[in-house]
Amino acid sequence: ESYKKALDLEIKMLGPQHRDVRNTYTRIASLYEQKGQFDQAREIYQKVLGLENSAGKKTDVGVNAHWRLAKMYQRKGDTSRAVESYNTAIGEETKKHGADSLQVASLYGELGSLHERKTELDKAIAAKQSALTIESKKLGENNSRTIDRYVEVGVLYRQKGDYDRALQYLQKALNEQVATLGQDNPKIATDYSQIGMTFQKKGNVELALDSFKKALDIRKKHLGEKHPKTVAVQKEVTALEQLKAAKK
Repeated sequence: ESYKKALDLEIKMLGPQHRDVRNTYTRIASLYEQKGQFDQAREIYQKVLGLENSAGKKTDVGVNAHWRLAKMYQRKGDTSRAVESYNTAIGEETKKHGADSLQVASLYGELGSLHERKTELDKAIAAKQSALTIESKKLGENNSRTIDRYVEVGVLYRQKGDYDRALQYLQKALNEQVATLGQDNPKIATDYSQIGMTFQKKGNVELALDSFKKALDIRKKHLGEKHPKTVAVQKEVTALEQLKAAKK
């Protein structure tokens, strides 16, 4: 109710196409969305976009409306419209801030995750790779966000069954983590586990076991032997040791 009163006042004082009016409409739509009233939220987001078009100047308010529509369509399970809204947001953000904007990278990352949930792995890889290219250029190879993106792409290649390509990305992530954080940082354990899982999928028991043992040493040092993460890695090591013994 308070937002609606503010909206009425802003329209009277500033005119219906003013940026502040569009921002208030967006906040009202967000409240409807939080309450699960998606149809009302969608109508207001679309009104914001209509006002944006009428104003004749694309702003961050419009990009935000497309992004919010994408998230809302995801929550509703309407993935086709979500993809369409993400692509529109990417296009508008690219026009406004350039193709190497970090916001464009974030949008590509979210789009990739959506494709991943739809098991559209090639599209997911393409989107995440686009994000990685931007982040690598703007933030550097050893930035934590870039490193995490290398892992995401590597995991996607593993899901696709392209284990060699997966290992390239995961090994790159590991190398950058070690250079930045040192050899026994807890994050390194996660990277070793990812590489171990990939070697395991590939059928290379020796290299999988070696990677999981490195992860286990780090987990024990930082978390102790009884921590759930340590126990989980220990189970992988035990299973691989049994498999190795059975092959002799």
